[in-house]
Formats: sequence, C-alpha cells, structure tokens
Amino acid sequence: MALDFNKEIQPLEAIYTTMIDKKHVEIYEKESNTIHRGIIVGFDEYMNIILDTGHSRYMLKGDCLSAIHTC
Repeated sequence: MALDFNKEIQPLEAIYTTMIDKKHVEIYEKESNTIHRGIIVGFDEYMNIILDTGHSRYMLKGDCLSAIHTC
C-alpha cells in the first residue's frame, strides 16, 4: 500500500501505511537530537511508537518525536 503524495492524508494514516508496508524508518527526537532506525511495529493515537531495530524494541513517546523519515 504505497502513499499517494498528491492526496492529503492524516499523520496516523501515514504511520499505519509505513507499518503495514514494513518500511525502514528514521525517527528523530526533539530534545536529544537522537536518530532511531528500524521498523515500526506498533503505535497508538498519541503517536507513541514501538520501533523494532532488529536486535531490540523501543517505545518512543509521541511528544518527543520531531520527524519520521522512510528509507
């Protein structure tokens, strides 16, 4: 399920599509300028994200995230 960049979509819809397609992402944190890389395996309505890095899973708080980039 590819994203249509000519259509307006909601952020949660974009995260859902990325999760279903199992795309690798880079997630940027606001305060610490940290970049997390992996695959999104879950999220909720607050944009808290479960990220699988291949060797561990992290829960990232939605209010600490500044950007999500697909690789």
